[in-house]
Amino acid sequence: MITRDGIFVDGRWRKSTGTEMLVVVDPHSELPFGQASIGTGEDVDRAVTSAEKALRGEWAETTLDERTAIVTRIGELLAKRREEIASLNTRSMGSTYRTALGLGGA
Repeated sequence: MITRDGIFVDGRWRKSTGTEMLVVVDPHSELPFGQASIGTGEDVDRAVTSAEKALRGEWAETTLDERTAIVTRIGELLAKRREEIASLNTRSMGSTYRTALGLGGA
C-alpha cells in the first residue's frame, strides 16, 4: 500500500498537524491501495503563509524568463514520471490508462 504521511509546504514534505488518513480505493477492484494525510486548518494556514511569503519574496523578483524556465523544468520532470502518474490516476479515479496519459479514448 502506498502511504503519503505528510504534506508539501514551504518547499518540503512535513508532517501534518493532524493524524487522520484518507484511504484511497481502486474503483475497479474496490480495494484500498493507498493512504494520504488529511491536512488540518493549521496546515492550510501554514501553506497560505508560505505562499504569501514566496509571492512577496524571491518569486516576486524573478523575471519572466526565469519563471518560464522554472515552469518548463517542472513540465519536464512531470513528463519523466508520466507513466507513473498515469498509472496512479487510473487506479485512484478509474480512468483508462490512455486517458490518464492524455491520449484520449479507451
